[in-house]
Parts: sequence; C-alpha cells; structure tokens
Amino acid sequence: MKIEKVNIQKAAQTALVQEAQSAHFYTQQGKARYSDTVKTGANKGKECAVNLRHARSENLYPSITHIHGCLSERALRFYRESHLLAAARHLDILPDESEVDYYHRVNIEARKDSLDAAARGTSVHKSLENILQGGEWDRGDPQLVKAADWLEANIEKTIWMEKTLVNHTLRLAGRCDALVVFKETSAHFTELGSEPVILDFKTRRFKEQKAGWVGASYLKDKRQVAFYASCLTQEARVANLRLNTTPEAPEDLPPHLAIYSREEQFAALVSVGHLSAVWRHENGYQPKEIDVPPDEKERMAPVLERMVA
Repeated sequence: MKIEKVNIQKAAQTALVQEAQSAHFYTQQGKARYSDTVKTGANKGKECAVNLRHARSENLYPSITHIHGCLSERALRFYRESHLLAAARHLDILPDESEVDYYHRVNIEARKDSLDAAARGTSVHKSLENILQGGEWDRGDPQLVKAADWLEANIEKTIWMEKTLVNHTLRLAGRCDALVVFKETSAHFTELGSEPVILDFKTRRFKEQKAGWVGASYLKDKRQVAFYASCLTQEARVANLRLNTTPEAPEDLPPHLAIYSREEQFAALVSVGHLSAVWRHENGYQPKEIDVPPDEKERMAPVLERMVA
C-alpha cells in the first residue's frame, strides 16, 4: 500500500486547523469548558482541548474573545507573520520529526514573545485582584505600586470580581474582571457618576507620544466590555484599565483608564452581535435549546433592531 507523503502545504494547513479548533467555550449556564478527557482510541484518558466538536455535542457558547478570530487585524497579522518567518529561519526540521510537529514547534518559537506578554498579563491581573481584595502582591514592583495608588484613589467599592457572564441573545459568554463603583473624589466621577462600571484590565505596550506614554487601543477591547455590560440586569458603564508592558518605558508608569461613552458602548455591542453571527455562520454552528430570559429580551431589543436596520 502506498502511503502519501504529507507535503509542506498540507502540514501547515493541518497545524493551523488543529490550533483553530482549540478554543474557549462555556455552557449556557456559564460553566467554563476549556478541556476534556479523550474517551476512545489510542489517546483514551488523556486531556484534550475543548473544540467545536464538543461545542456541537454539548450546545456550548463560544467566548467573546474567541469569536474575534474571525477578524483580520493588519498590525497583529504583520507581527505574527514576522515572528513566524524569524522562527522558521532559525529552526531546522529534526531528522525524525514530522512536518506537522515541525510547524507546531515553529509556532511555539514564534510566539515566545507573546507568551511572555501573556504570562505578565496573567500575573498583573492576579495582582490587581489581590490589591482590590486586600490580598498579597509584589510591593517591590513600581508599576503595581502605581496601580495600587490609582485603585485606592479612584475605586469606592468592588461589587464583584472574576465573574462569568452569559448573553443568550448573542449566544456568547465570557469572564469579566470586575464591576466597581468610583469614588466621588475620583477625577473620573464627573464622567462616570455613581453607576456601576465594568472594569476590564489590559496589559498593553505603551508608546511614547507628545502627550506622554500611551497604551495601545483596540476595538476588540471596547467590544469585550460592551458585551459584559449587556449581560447585567442593571445598567453599567464600561472602561479598560491599561497597564504598560513595554520594557523601554518608565517602570513606574501609572495605569491609563479608557472610558467609553454610552454611544460607543452601544455601537460596540451591535458589532458584537454581527461578529457572533459571522462566527456561527463561518463554523456552521447554531447553539440550540436557548431560553432567553424576559429581562434580557427587553435589554437586547434595541440592539437587535439596530442590527437589522
């Protein structure tokens, strides 16, 4: 029997497909479904990532962050492609290595920078949680000291932290960092008032501009917090708290608060609705047996109306 040799194009495609199929999903009750156990075959008993096959079987919702994979961001694409090229240039395929495994190894090498940034982001997130909850954090980190000072000066009350939120109308779920109330003495109180505020933490590469060091702004950040607010039974404003990850920047840069207007928040939520529909169409997957609560139907009616306008 002739065994067909996997060519480079097919190997690359297989590696990319395997990566794309691993995603963050949630049950419709808001339980995270990140991993599973292989039930049959040679890998029985081993842990595997939850993918679209699991989603179809269990009627899962994708995460708000995952559906952004449908979009192509030029700056991000150039960053990834340049790192892939550099990794491929410096890595040779090993004698007994399959081409699929080689491409996985190149992918890992190319993403070391982003993985380091992600690790720093996870560490900063945990530190901010501990600061708000009175836990332990690294008081020798100048940036965290600045963040702690900022939180002390601005946040009156933390209503909750790290909560999974679900929107059945949009067939999406996600985990939000915090819901807070700002102090009357805060410089942002005039704009935000006493309403609850969805506050999502972002580690970003700051760039030096005429006005000083500024964190990168992405539309996906705005969509994410707008989505979180849509899951609440009460009205809430939305904002991102950005912290620097650029090594060349001053290590004690204070965090930057990006507040989005009500108009921006609504427009971003409408775009989330369109993006969710595109993701479902691209993947040929429509979650079933959905029971939308009456209060959510009322909240989401203006969004659905704008989507078809």
